[in-house]
Amino acid sequence: MIRKLTRVKGLGIFRDYKWDSSLHDFCRYNLIYGWNGAGKTTLAKLFGSLEAGGLDKYPQLQYEIATESRTWKQGSHCSERVRVFNRDYVSANIDRVDGPRPIFVLGAENAELVKQIDQDDRTLKSKQEELGRLQSERDNLTKRKNKLFTDVARTISQNTAGESTRVYRRPNAESDFGELTSKQLQTADSLATLKATLNQQQKPQLDALPENADLGAEVKAICDEASALLKQTVSSEVIKRLADHPDIARWVEEGISLHATHSSMQCEFCAQNIPDSRQQALAAHFNDADRALKRSVDELRGRLSDISTRLDGLRVREASNLYDELADEYQRSSDRFASARDALRTDLHGLGDRVAEKKSHTTEQLTISITPDPKELVDAIAALNAQLKKHNSKSKDFDNQAAVARGTLKEHYLSEIYDDVEDLQGDIDSADAAIKMVLKGNPANADDHGIEELAKRLSDARAKVSSSHAACKEINEKLALFLGRDELAFEVSGDGYQITRSGEVADDLSESERTAIAFVYFVVHLSDQEFSLEDGIVVIDDPVSSLDANSLFQAFAFLKESVANAKQVFILTHNFEFMRLVKNWLFHTKKAQRSFYMVNNRESNGKREAYLAPLDKLLMEFQSEYHYLFSLLRAFNDDGSLESIYNFPNIGRKFLETFLAFKVPSHENLNQKIGHLDYDETKKTAILRFVQTHSHAVRSDGVLNFDMSISRGGQTAIQNLLDMIETVDPTHYGTLVATVERGQS
Repeated sequence: MIRKLTRVKGLGIFRDYKWDSSLHDFCRYNLIYGWNGAGKTTLAKLFGSLEAGGLDKYPQLQYEIATESRTWKQGSHCSERVRVFNRDYVSANIDRVDGPRPIFVLGAENAELVKQIDQDDRTLKSKQEELGRLQSERDNLTKRKNKLFTDVARTISQNTAGESTRVYRRPNAESDFGELTSKQLQTADSLATLKATLNQQQKPQLDALPENADLGAEVKAICDEASALLKQTVSSEVIKRLADHPDIARWVEEGISLHATHSSMQCEFCAQNIPDSRQQALAAHFNDADRALKRSVDELRGRLSDISTRLDGLRVREASNLYDELADEYQRSSDRFASARDALRTDLHGLGDRVAEKKSHTTEQLTISITPDPKELVDAIAALNAQLKKHNSKSKDFDNQAAVARGTLKEHYLSEIYDDVEDLQGDIDSADAAIKMVLKGNPANADDHGIEELAKRLSDARAKVSSSHAACKEINEKLALFLGRDELAFEVSGDGYQITRSGEVADDLSESERTAIAFVYFVVHLSDQEFSLEDGIVVIDDPVSSLDANSLFQAFAFLKESVANAKQVFILTHNFEFMRLVKNWLFHTKKAQRSFYMVNNRESNGKREAYLAPLDKLLMEFQSEYHYLFSLLRAFNDDGSLESIYNFPNIGRKFLETFLAFKVPSHENLNQKIGHLDYDETKKTAILRFVQTHSHAVRSDGVLNFDMSISRGGQTAIQNLLDMIETVDPTHYGTLVATVERGQS
């Protein structure tokens, strides 16, 4: 008989559990209550692993189990015979209607066959356990491999575009992976470029800017001419006033030209004849050499102006006309172009102004103060054209580049899982070889039979000693007792059984029917040759989890009758009504033969862990879970962690639904019922949000996500809930408080 779980470490939520010395030792009958997710199923798995000495799923598992005779640790095969009923048992057995062992009746004449059956059955069980372990290992490996391909297919579908990837699924990823001969990983910059390529629309090709390769030589030649021109001088009879006042000189010179054009000998300003001496003096001042020099000045300025005009005519496309990956570099080149063009135009204008000064200083030598250099502009144009060339090349070959980008991205994402897939496939191949040997036998050892041969030998032997009709009768009787009705029945069909419902073949089984059938098989197997109920330990984990209320009591009565004579019984449940039935049954047994526990959770080092505690006094004292829920809500103290608040939306919802069931006894839903209560509407909304939003799956596929907003306002919502109950029904609330405080004292 198991007395205590001295220590359990590395078993899921039982991270590092140690038996509390204040706990009562396990007795013959043990009730363990706890909510879903608290750790009951994990605890049942531990009981089921004792004979094997460990659980493959938990390689780090360490435990010490104290029995009446000794302490058992992981790795040692416990001598106690343990049978466990849980969800795993239902899954493993419901598909085989004849169960793991056919039910049979033996006679004395079959003694020799029984010996053979016993020996083969033990060997087969060992082989099946090994096969189960190998298949579980292979299934896990295959699931991991499939998940890799499912995830990478989703990634490829999300990060590529085009007809070929709209329905990209795991088989596509597996097929493409098969064509991958080596890893083809890309850099982060390359990935960004590839994605940008697929996210763009095809754009038109753009004309390049004139390269102006000769602009440098042209500007240099003009600068040389300007330098030489500015150094030229002419000899003339200088009129001092005109020399001192260039603006007057320009006015007079233009006037001479106008007089000559209009054949006028009179001053157009004063209408007086221009004296011959004045005309001669002006002609000496503005002589032919002077006029020729000024014509050269005008011609050179015109050439400078032509260059400026050509520069003004250069038009640069906006960067938005190019593909995104080229736009930034193109914009930088465009900015460089604009700056270089403005600087060159400024220098050309400055040179032109300097050359223009020569017209007022024809008798003096001048020097160049500004030397324009178009090199920066020429380089900027070349950089712009380089980006335009890339743009045009991409536009010309856009579809092909998109296909290449899509293929390259596929190869990259497949390459990310390359090593993992190769490792997993190697492990799968090894598991397949081991499974084949377990099934077919070891060809190198004729005495090492496989499961298939052993199963056939057992089937042949059992066919001689079994009584299928008697077995069917026993199963049907027990199934009717468990469900409280006889509509389901087993009928012999060849070597197996056929299930009928009300005389017709049952195509589908409800969850409650599956549980019932599996539990009946479990109970029948408690009477087989390899297990003695009087000397064995029976562990039952939530046999009524999916039964309706009408079947609950009938199932309890069947269970009670089935395990009453066991050496030791552990019953684990999250169903309060079932817990209440078991509790009341055990209250009528000797006190020394019963123990009551609950699986609780607490936070340790930021993680949730499970532990055993005595069944709460409120649950022991009252026939309702209502008081217990109230005590939890009243004692809640938010420490800011998700762990402390996580279960309380469900707790609050169950409590509120129970309160409203008798306070507002209608068929309305929770929102409608709470609307009848006279309480602050804003606070009622906050209460509803807390107990509804955080107690249901929010994703369409039903998978729960951690809602990090649950911890914000949780304390306030719970306090509002309690305050609402007290406001609406102070007498009821006061009674609850008094009852809870009395139960906790």
